[in-house]
Amino acid sequence: MASTARCVRGERRRPAPSFDRAADRGVPLLVQLAHAGMPAFARLRVVRKKRARFASVAPHHIDVLHEWRIPELGEPEPVLLDQVDREPVPAGRNRRAQRDRLPQRRARFHHSLERRAHTVPDDRVVALVEPVIAQEETVFRAARAPGGRAGVLDLDRRELERARLHGRSLERPPARDEGTGSAHARASVRGVTEPLLVRAARREPVERTPVWFMRQAGRSLPEYRAIREHHSFFEVAGSPELCAEVTLQPVRRHDVDAAVLFADIMSPVLGMGIDVQLVEGVGPVVDRPISTAADVARLHASEPDGAILEAIRLVREELDGEKALVGFCGGPFTVAGYLVEGKPSRDFARTKALMYREPDTWHALLDVLAEQFARYVAAQVAAGADVIQVFDSWVGALTPADYDEFVAPYSTRILDAIDAPTIHFGTGVSEDLLRALARAGGDVIGLDWRIPLDSGWSVVGEDRGVQGNLDPAALLGPWERIEDVALDVLARAGGRPGHIFNLGHGVLPQTDPGVLTQLAGLVQERTVEARV
Repeated sequence: MASTARCVRGERRRPAPSFDRAADRGVPLLVQLAHAGMPAFARLRVVRKKRARFASVAPHHIDVLHEWRIPELGEPEPVLLDQVDREPVPAGRNRRAQRDRLPQRRARFHHSLERRAHTVPDDRVVALVEPVIAQEETVFRAARAPGGRAGVLDLDRRELERARLHGRSLERPPARDEGTGSAHARASVRGVTEPLLVRAARREPVERTPVWFMRQAGRSLPEYRAIREHHSFFEVAGSPELCAEVTLQPVRRHDVDAAVLFADIMSPVLGMGIDVQLVEGVGPVVDRPISTAADVARLHASEPDGAILEAIRLVREELDGEKALVGFCGGPFTVAGYLVEGKPSRDFARTKALMYREPDTWHALLDVLAEQFARYVAAQVAAGADVIQVFDSWVGALTPADYDEFVAPYSTRILDAIDAPTIHFGTGVSEDLLRALARAGGDVIGLDWRIPLDSGWSVVGEDRGVQGNLDPAALLGPWERIEDVALDVLARAGGRPGHIFNLGHGVLPQTDPGVLTQLAGLVQERTVEARV
């Protein structure tokens, strides 16, 4: 054991290749081609192969990827990135071109695997690796946040299957303050088997608070507006490639912890025989609003749109395994309100009139919507969505009693159809209505900005997670104020398991994308520091 550890330590003292990290914003291409498919920074894994058993670790300075060999597992062998790529990684490189050269890099790497030791029994791998980790703590200290602990976990094959990372190279988004060693880049040394947001939604202890933004994909991004110059909303949403691209744009730009499917809450009703247009500055407009039992009788549940499901598969294939894909559907009251009103409304007077005067018609309408939405979200999960959010954006127009009588059973039905963590979100809700939403279901309850996060969490109960809840309009102010209110949200969460940082509603179109990037970095870095 000692001789192997000394050999590895000696190899680590070799100077790393000289890359212009600052000019390229600190984004070296990570090539761990042993089919592990894992982001190499700040990770330790026992990777299981047919031909070899070995432990891999890439320290925080990831210009060199070390593979530690235990005597029974093979000889120590560091793999330098310039040896794999056979060329320095230049500033501003074309990453797509590098990905296109992946088959050649993989062949070279696999050729080296063929020379390695044969298999070692599974129950021996961890026992062989752990003593080396304990003995060589000084080596690992450079790769992890102060106070963190090294760990060894078996590779979870389910993660590879879900993320479709088998045999792919990965790019790590730039870590902020890369040159000085940011907390974000060193977030965790222990291996993980599911995206950060998924684990937070299950109220598991996590290395930091996950962050994403409702409506992060779309109107605030110039790259999205460029696409919209040539395509309508539903053309983008109906094209798997365009939908996937728009879904991924904010992840690339902001380095948030989740992509949210680019679609509209009215998307699933298009297959039910309803004509919907999205009118700029207005929202969904229904050509023939629903007003009678005969109108409802003409509706029919249909199979989910295959283009949307294909977009989910494309996003999940591209998305880093630590980042979640959030699918969603509209809440039954909100969508029913659009169908009855014909367009967005503040008081939903026509909707409530139908609900009170013709309760049978109302229940028939929500019954068919619940059936359609249950199919839709179940199909999203099957296609690769990690989390589902139910947006009942206008449910705050109801009293708690009306919600319980006319809406809650259908919300529960939709949420119960989802075999994944769920987020249940409504705006403008009173504390009693918030309790009613929590009773209807959801692993995580979304809070809008009108209620302090700690108060809202007390209302829904400590057995649920919460999401939120920065006022979207706060992002239009100066950064000093944004920072103050964001830190106040984090302070109210108190680092408790189950908090997902988000806005209290969607990103406003006039929001500066740079502010969102800065906010995501603030949340990630401060919550790492709080846990160290």
